[in-house]
Amino acid sequence: MFFKLKRLIFTVMIMVITFCCVEVKAYYNFNKSGSSNFTTASYANLTITTNKSAYGLCNQEPTVTLTVTNSNAYNVIYTLSFSDSNLTYEIDGASGASYTVLGGGSKTHTIVLSGSTTSTSLTVTVNATLPYKSSHTKTVTLDISCPSSSITSTNNVAASQTATLTCSDTEGLASYYWGTKSSPSTSEYTSQTSNLSTTKTVSSAGTYYLICKDKNGNTTSTNKTYYKTTLTMNKGTVSPANVITMSGNSFALPTPTASTGYTNKGAWYTSDSYSASAGNYGASYKPASSTTLYSTATANTYTIGYTLNGGTNGTNKPASGTYDSLVTLSNPTKTFTVNITNNVSGATVANNATSASSTQTFAGWTSTTVGSNAKTGTTTSPATAWTGSSTKNTYFKNLRESGTVTMVANWTAVAVTLPTVTKTGHTCGYTTSSTGTSIVHKSGASYTPSTTTASATLYVVCTANTYTIGYTYNGGTKGTNA
Repeated sequence: MFFKLKRLIFTVMIMVITFCCVEVKAYYNFNKSGSSNFTTASYANLTITTNKSAYGLCNQEPTVTLTVTNSNAYNVIYTLSFSDSNLTYEIDGASGASYTVLGGGSKTHTIVLSGSTTSTSLTVTVNATLPYKSSHTKTVTLDISCPSSSITSTNNVAASQTATLTCSDTEGLASYYWGTKSSPSTSEYTSQTSNLSTTKTVSSAGTYYLICKDKNGNTTSTNKTYYKTTLTMNKGTVSPANVITMSGNSFALPTPTASTGYTNKGAWYTSDSYSASAGNYGASYKPASSTTLYSTATANTYTIGYTLNGGTNGTNKPASGTYDSLVTLSNPTKTFTVNITNNVSGATVANNATSASSTQTFAGWTSTTVGSNAKTGTTTSPATAWTGSSTKNTYFKNLRESGTVTMVANWTAVAVTLPTVTKTGHTCGYTTSSTGTSIVHKSGASYTPSTTTASATLYVVCTANTYTIGYTYNGGTKGTNA
């Protein structure tokens, strides 16, 4: 009995020495065999806090800042464990270890969560192992739902489109970003605490991102690409000159307006050689990238008619012209001829002439069908507006936009000297009708030609001369016929 008591006293002394630096409550338990054991109470005073109560786990790896505060006077050694085995935990840059928090102090851990789970909460357990065992927990919320977002767009044949943006989240939004950056800085977000529905104007090509962020840090990124189709029209105009289209959308190719004097080619082409067609006007076109389409108009051909008023065209007498191209007209010439018919017996026309003529003077071109953009000049670059009034210029341009222009030759009459005609005992001249009996134009007179014809016919006419008969009767008497 004395030996057993002595051994017990020795054991207790050793235990008192071992736990001198911690708060210990010791209990003795003697069993029937006379042996005993020693236990300690599990009540380490530890407090666990986190920087947030909820963490977003949708397409991100959230960081939990966990602080263990020790209000005891002694150090506590512990490990950390987590309730969800589907996730991976990186603690202070490592996969896990044993930690010590000093008495009266605290220790902060940075825990990065990764992986996926269906659980909406996570319990972190601080497992104290020394100086005695105790367990302390902290439960946080896991937000595993991503915000929902969408981008829709108008599809007008226009230089800009209106994009409609929506963001929503069951836990509540915090902010959103709209722009062409896939990874914008925090300062580029716009605060948004309620569900978002707004419109933005897109007038430039590019990929536009809508990034919605909820209050727990979850983000959803949606993007749409817009293409710019530049429309280049040669010899005309087109509106709009640029079309913005969201990827996947089509638009009807617009019909341009051709310049005056031109006719549209009818289609848009992939290059300015106008060989490979992208589609006819009005056809549906779906761009696959930002690009330039080309169209053109061709110059109209118009007809040139002539009213020469008895004249004859010169060397340059084109039957047609092309808009914006030079037209060269030679001045016409005209000879007016008087044809003479002599059916009078005994009458003689000087030199037995059967005609007489004179060269007429060209007075200029006129036109009542000239186009509104007609030009004339004395050089091969005519620049003077021509409204159709008389001009002797040789060079013209844009006489018509289309159709027919009639050029009228005008003349200044140059008189024709008629040949003399004689018949004994008669006075002769010319009449204008084959049945005429009166002299209209005297023999050898000047004849004024018509300015609209090239010839005329005159007929010789002679009238018998009359003379006076006087009588000297020398004492006689006038008879009956005297």
